[in-house]
Amino acid sequence: EAEAEAGPAAAMMRPLLSRFAAAAPHAFEEPAGRWQGAAPAEVLAAVGRNFVASDEPLGSTLHAAPHELVALSAGTLRHPDTTHAAEEAVF
Repeated sequence: EAEAEAGPAAAMMRPLLSRFAAAAPHAFEEPAGRWQGAAPAEVLAAVGRNFVASDEPLGSTLHAAPHELVALSAGTLRHPDTTHAAEEAVF
C-alpha cells in the first residue's frame, strides 16, 4: 500500500537507492545523537557548504546566516570551475 502511494517515480528510484544503500549503508541509517529526529534541511544548513565563484581566496567565508548554507569562495570567478577549484578545501 505504501508503495502505491509513493507513485511511479519512487518505484523507479528504488533500485538505484538500493544500490546506494548497499554501497554506503550508514548513509541511510537514522542519525543518532545530535541529529536524531532533525529535519534534513536543519542538518544540511549545519554541515553543508556552498562554494561559489569569487575572487576571494579559496575557503573565504562570503555569507553566513542562521539556517542557511555557508557560502565560501571557490577561489575562481568562473562558475564552471567552482567544483574542481573547491576540491582542495573540501578533501
